[in-house]
Amino acid sequence: MSTADYLNALNIARAKHFVLDKQTGEKKSPTDAIMRQAMKTKEIEDTRSEFEKRNDRLYEMQRDMQDISEDSITEYEIRPGDTISSVLERTGMSFGEFLALNADSSIMSSEGELYAGNTISIVNKSRETEV
Repeated sequence: MSTADYLNALNIARAKHFVLDKQTGEKKSPTDAIMRQAMKTKEIEDTRSEFEKRNDRLYEMQRDMQDISEDSITEYEIRPGDTISSVLERTGMSFGEFLALNADSSIMSSEGELYAGNTISIVNKSRETEV
């Protein structure tokens, strides 16, 4: 397609409220371009939102860790049937504290299940209960 042909086709497309795609030669509605831009904007907002959530979680973990002394951190061997919830319940730890102390992702599956025999760091805040 020559430049003159392209310009002529573009003028006709504009007159009919369509935009001609330079690369494909297809007629597209201006709404398509607006929708694509809106989708890109939404993706950017979603990414920003996820980033802000991660920052909030990191802040919470740092805040949770301020109250923990190194002397209070102990090692715990995961037993068959242990879950993150059961360990948190027994120890009184928050999920943020658990994540901050056990940042190594190899201690659990992608579903969040703990592997028996692995060792995790815990803080036993509920003194009445023996872990």
